Amino acid sequence: MIGIVQVTLAIVGTVQRDVITGSGEGEVLAGGKGKDEMTGVGGPDAFLFETPGEFGTSRADIITDFNSAEGDKLVLSRQNFGETNKIGLRVVASRGELRNAALSKKSFIYFQNKGLLYYNENVKSRGFGNGGVFAQLLGGPDISASDIVLV
Repeated sequence: MIGIVQVTLAIVGTVQRDVITGSGEGEVLAGGKGKDEMTGVGGPDAFLFETPGEFGTSRADIITDFNSAEGDKLVLSRQNFGETNKIGLRVVASRGELRNAALSKKSFIYFQNKGLLYYNENVKSRGFGNGGVFAQLLGGPDISASDIVLV
């Protein structure tokens, strides 16, 4: 069980660029290294991010069908995304808001218009530190802090 996702299957990518498609059951999809595309295909799915150093638009994984209402979760490794117990998320709608959000105390910034999810490793300092964009949620679906789980 991850969040509210009852896991029945794990689908793991390779070090190459993978296209990973779920089965419609509750499953964990993990791209691994490389820029991957993941589709959960209905039902609650967990999209796992555990590979260190996979930041930037050329490396960010693409999630084609994230749906919070179905119970989908973004599952992040504490080792690579901070040892905090509280998820701080700020949703922004413009590049200016994105720059300002990088100076906030929030550790995750979601640029909803583009569907880009950033890890703000250095919180209140300029830029994202060793973090940056790590996922693109196609269609810019609504997400909240409760959609992110640290394991």
